[in-house]
Amino acid sequence: MIQGFSNFSKGWGAKIILALLTLSMIVVWGLGGFLNTNVYGQKPAIEVGSDAVSMSELMNAFNAEKDRLTRMMGGRYLSNKEALELGLLDQVVQQQIMERVQNQLFEELGLTASNEAVRKYVERHPAFADAVGNFDKNMFYAYLSQMQMNETMLAQKLQKELAAQHLANTIQELGYSPDLLTKLAYQYQNEKRDVEFAVIRPEDLIITKKPSTEKLREYYDAYADELMQPEIRTLSVVVLTPEMMMDRVVISDEEIDSVFAEKKAQFTIPEKRKLLQMRVDSEEKARELMQGLTASNFEQTAIQKVGQTKEQTNFGEATKAGVLEELAEPIFTAKKGSIVGPIESSLGWHIFLVQDITPAVVPDDKEIRADIKKQLANDKVYDAMYDLSRQLEDILGAGDSLEWAVKELKLPVQKITTDVSGNDLKGHPISEELKNVMLLQEVFTLPKGGVSSLVENGSGYILAQVDDIAPTHQKSFETVKKDLIAIWTKEQQNEKINEVVESILKRVQAGNSLQAQGVFGHFKVQNAKGVTRVKFNSLPRDVVNSVFQQKSGTKNAALWPTQGGFVVAVVKKIQSADPGEDKVGLGAMAQNIKILTGDTMTQSVLASYANQFGVKVNEKEITQAFSGFTKEEE
Repeated sequence: MIQGFSNFSKGWGAKIILALLTLSMIVVWGLGGFLNTNVYGQKPAIEVGSDAVSMSELMNAFNAEKDRLTRMMGGRYLSNKEALELGLLDQVVQQQIMERVQNQLFEELGLTASNEAVRKYVERHPAFADAVGNFDKNMFYAYLSQMQMNETMLAQKLQKELAAQHLANTIQELGYSPDLLTKLAYQYQNEKRDVEFAVIRPEDLIITKKPSTEKLREYYDAYADELMQPEIRTLSVVVLTPEMMMDRVVISDEEIDSVFAEKKAQFTIPEKRKLLQMRVDSEEKARELMQGLTASNFEQTAIQKVGQTKEQTNFGEATKAGVLEELAEPIFTAKKGSIVGPIESSLGWHIFLVQDITPAVVPDDKEIRADIKKQLANDKVYDAMYDLSRQLEDILGAGDSLEWAVKELKLPVQKITTDVSGNDLKGHPISEELKNVMLLQEVFTLPKGGVSSLVENGSGYILAQVDDIAPTHQKSFETVKKDLIAIWTKEQQNEKINEVVESILKRVQAGNSLQAQGVFGHFKVQNAKGVTRVKFNSLPRDVVNSVFQQKSGTKNAALWPTQGGFVVAVVKKIQSADPGEDKVGLGAMAQNIKILTGDTMTQSVLASYANQFGVKVNEKEITQAFSGFTKEEE
């Protein structure tokens, strides 16, 4: 499983260390250091120079990574055996080697990140930012809690990660991009082709011949295992939902009266007033503006004499509670069309024009009481449903039949016929309300007459009784005749497809248009213009490389397999890329090549240090320890 790790100094390190280094923000924080004693023996699991990883540390790291994967899979438990089969141990060993090599490399080079750099990194990290991008302490501490870390542990980890990033970036800056290589790469990537093509699939072919009854009988015997009718059960289903409980919940007039007295004001829509306003700094200026001020010249005065914009003058609609307290009374006692002011507030001196008034809306008491009754019922419906579910369980637990229970509790019963997957006799899904996976799994283990347990079903409960059982059996010939014809037709199409596409290709290469051949294959011709090696348009991506090896013209038409069929393509036009016309694109290509050459240099540097430190993986001891790890589950 981890064979070859001990040969690290012979080249393995050069291949993986860079990849490990770039995992910095992805790997689980706090991989090592939780336990320092090696309870599995004296020999460490991994040795990197003067540093070592004990077996306990390796197992802790393995468990931490396994827990992370469990959370990623929505809480599905991942056993030690499954984790090992997924290659998790190899990954954790690599992570541990990475950490030790980095530690010694940073110490030798004197690389570290200051506390200030770590603080700024945390404050700017999007994982700890609120909706507007500001640092949120609550999110930060929630993250620490989730990762089972404290601030010191996080700071130490980030210091190493920032140092690793700095090292990689520094070496990558030494990369280079020769002009000739850059231009050739640009031309290669940006060459364009216009392609006429057709995707021809077996199912596109029309088979006019019909199979004989004798042939279908042969298929009926040959495909017997695929033409089975799964076990079908007829069920009596009882579903408890909040909706069905509404009529069972009793709300007294006293309860309604109590809430009505308390919340009547909440049902009233308050009066609104549409306002224009002017705001100035002094009472003297405000009184000066009031001279000759009318409803018709209010907006013009605000714009010309106060310097407000039209938007600033338009206060909009407001309720009494929606304006400053000192402004509310004068504004909401004035008549429509009145000019109110000057009024002083904490913001200055105001003059208002009451443009319009929307009166308060007080609903009818009967409407309010009806709404209150509905709200109270909603509050009680789940308690009532729970009580009813317990009554149902008590009756069935006492040995009484489901028929008697539903009659006693006045519950509706639905009859359904279904297989274990929730499909009826025709293969159609039953209603989502009744398609409860836990219920179906249970009822298909019960004998005829058996009653399932009451299980949760969305916001309610569901249970079922097995009324009848139809065992698995082969479907009748007449029932599956259409299926047999479909199987035979598909085989015919698969047999004929090669002959058809080869014939179409020959006719196109002879000068016939691809468009005209559609009648033979029943396909549509498509045109993909401006295709590049990285921009495929509608052309299937698995044939793009082949298209770029093809010459233009119908005589050079080509045929390639694609997913589910074949592609016949004609290159209509080839357009070379001119690096001189795209300085931005050429610059981007140069930067990409610089990064690639920088990555190569980084691999060489890190491999050199890995060789210098020396890496040893004690494979035998790890295999033995983790073998016992899985036995504990058995």
